[in-house]
Amino acid sequence: MDRSKSDQAAQLVKPTQIGLVPTIGPVIAYHRAARSMSQAQLADASGLHPMVLSKIERGVQGDVGIVTIEKIARALSSAGRELSASAIVADAERWVARLRVEADRGRLTLPRGLSGSALDSEPLLSGKVLGAMMLALIGSHGDSAG
Repeated sequence: MDRSKSDQAAQLVKPTQIGLVPTIGPVIAYHRAARSMSQAQLADASGLHPMVLSKIERGVQGDVGIVTIEKIARALSSAGRELSASAIVADAERWVARLRVEADRGRLTLPRGLSGSALDSEPLLSGKVLGAMMLALIGSHGDSAG
């Protein structure tokens, strides 16, 4: 096996590394961008501190409670099409399933700039990594999160 194939194999993602909680953030970021809202605008409208919203979108906040997701959904709804907390969670679940299928097929690799060691050090991928993977899938399939 040549070096480039070896490097690529080291960066393949396993389905078990894709969890729901860090995927919620990129889904929220997707819906926020679709409504042309800044993080500051969404934080203000939802009553969240901007740093908390930033951490949620990056998937580093940890467990995000349903009350927080409901606040975000209400704020996003006020800026466009109706959106519920359950719709955000359903979008995240759909993306987790889709990413896991792609990983099962061996077609999901880490975004450029991340090494295979990121998979060894973290049992679950971060929201930032999952967000990049979701954007790559959207681009390759002409699809959207919702």
